[in-house]
Amino acid sequence: MRKASELRPQQTPITLGQKKAWEKLAKEFGSELATLSGLCIRDCAEAGVKAMQAEADKLMKHASVQQAYDQFLLICELASNKTE
Repeated sequence: MRKASELRPQQTPITLGQKKAWEKLAKEFGSELATLSGLCIRDCAEAGVKAMQAEADKLMKHASVQQAYDQFLLICELASNKTE
């Protein structure tokens, strides 16, 4: 989320050369002429969710994690049925 919320140009540079040129412009002219903007809260939250999903996908490759998750889902289902 920290990476996603870093300041950046209004339109993301397309090439590495454009990115370097933008950074040079910002350094030379300062913040008055090199307007930067951050992401909205929703974009930051989406970046966080994507990062957590990627980490969960890696963990789910382990058999013991998959088994624990399956047991968790079973307990959730049993608890849900009991409260209805």
